[in-house]
Amino acid sequence: SSNIDSPQQGQALPKFLSIEEIDRLIIAATNHPGIKGKRLLAMVELMYATGMRVSELVELPFAAASRDPQMLIVRGKGSKERLVPL
Repeated sequence: SSNIDSPQQGQALPKFLSIEEIDRLIIAATNHPGIKGKRLLAMVELMYATGMRVSELVELPFAAASRDPQMLIVRGKGSKERLVPL
């Protein structure tokens, strides 16, 4: 019985927001006044539409959109780059 391997434990699934939580974020961003509200709404909608992580968005350089206006070059976990369609 000492030669029997124990079952492997699965990795925890990533945490994600519910539709209601996303709706609340979009409403809050829409109700935020001025240019900061517009920026916040654009950030929330971009993350929602593309599946980007917050860290990927805040570290996104301007050059990420300079090659193709319909794609972003996103550097994710482990410094891996991927193309994200807009």
